[in-house]
Amino acid sequence: MPPGPGAVRAANTLPELGVRMASGAGWMIGARLFDRALGLLSTLVLARLLVPEDFGLIAMATAIVALLEAVSSFGFDAALIRHPNASREHFDTTWTLHALMGLFVGSGLLLAIAPAVWFFEEGRLGPIMTVLAVVAFVRGLENVGVVALERELRFRRAFVFIATKKAAMFCTAVPLAFLLGDYRALLAGIGAGALTGVALSFVIHGHRPRPTLSRWREMFAFSRWLLLKNLLDYFRLRYADIVIGRIAGPGALGAYRIGAEIATLSTSELIAPINRAVLPGYARMTDDRDQLRSGYLAVLGLVALVGLPAAMGIAAAAPLIVPVLLGPNWSLAIGVVQTLAWVGAVQALVANGYPLYLAIGRPWIATALSAAHAGLLVVVLPVAGIGWGLAGVLYGVLAVTVVLFPIDLAVLLRQLRLPLRPCLATLIRPLTAAVLMHWLVAAFVARTSQTGGAVALIAAIALGVFSYVIVLAALWFVQGRPAGAESTVLRWLHARRAVLRPTP
Repeated sequence: MPPGPGAVRAANTLPELGVRMASGAGWMIGARLFDRALGLLSTLVLARLLVPEDFGLIAMATAIVALLEAVSSFGFDAALIRHPNASREHFDTTWTLHALMGLFVGSGLLLAIAPAVWFFEEGRLGPIMTVLAVVAFVRGLENVGVVALERELRFRRAFVFIATKKAAMFCTAVPLAFLLGDYRALLAGIGAGALTGVALSFVIHGHRPRPTLSRWREMFAFSRWLLLKNLLDYFRLRYADIVIGRIAGPGALGAYRIGAEIATLSTSELIAPINRAVLPGYARMTDDRDQLRSGYLAVLGLVALVGLPAAMGIAAAAPLIVPVLLGPNWSLAIGVVQTLAWVGAVQALVANGYPLYLAIGRPWIATALSAAHAGLLVVVLPVAGIGWGLAGVLYGVLAVTVVLFPIDLAVLLRQLRLPLRPCLATLIRPLTAAVLMHWLVAAFVARTSQTGGAVALIAAIALGVFSYVIVLAALWFVQGRPAGAESTVLRWLHARRAVLRPTP
């Protein structure tokens, strides 16, 4: 193995980078779609074998895990991807730091057992947190060579890595849910995913890390802002768990967590992998701001093209999605899905800013924006939760997201020195098509939600896809088929078809 496992040939041109970024985004989307397909299937089975309280217990424990990870997460992976001349010492230092952070999280979980049992008034958290402490240490040993796959834009292997871990979780949790019938099945799935991830990381990449801290100062120099951002992101993403768990108990928290997973499919399963895939490409465009602006608009168009209809469709079809996928015990999750899907739609439009801030070397901007978001949530959610329970927390999250959206967008455009008009031109077609699609699907669901089932849900999905594609295509043709996300997707599909076509 060469000394620099993340070394990338410098001969790549910007057009080649664009193709590889698009291909990487496709592979990462594929990985997340596979992950979510298994996740939805697992949820469908587990939700009918278990009750919301089981999911809520795990959510209480993982909320504490997430807090400890936020305190110890410096974003070394992002620093490694961005580093122009990462050597073996950089990779080995990152692996050593990951192992130390895993030890920190595991030890912190053991120390937090008594306070957590007191705060949530739930004695079953003790053994759950003990198991998760072991899982945290195991995860810290994962081979850092996996990061090199992304740095080298080798996303096909990253796809295999992500998909295999998810399959291990699924194949463990579902059978045990039949046998045990409680939260222990979920806990076993988490452990199986961690063990598989560590073992596979050493199979899928030839790098063999060695303990060293020789480059720790250099890694911390970039990552100190990311630590604060990760801590703030905890309050932005998981603070509601603490509030709901304390105020409403594990049953409501379980409904919230599963509902949130369904609601945020457009961001967690489509937008997040796109953003992760484009970070290396952004990092190589920083010397050409015109190219960077063009790259941003291209990614924004792709995000809007897939994210907006997914989020709005989920919001419209929630009264059918929840009963069909989760069963009759999960009616409380319908309101969660409807509200948080709109949160996902709004966040999708500014989520592209995070990898861009990392690429241009200004992670403090993302930190400042996360601070504003977290600060508002810390103030709003307890008041709303005490006054109106779960519904108050949901509307508090939505209100904070909507209030901060124009600020997030204005800061992003200012950093790029990009006028608002090109962004609006990029968004107008997918936004218009998604809004019309949402109206049609919501009207259909309102007529069928009381008597409909899986057939009605399939019909609603078909109506949504058909109406969105037709309206989007019509708008694109009316505007003269301008260059944009539509043409990019068509070219990508044409290239995939050419690759798959058998050779005569």
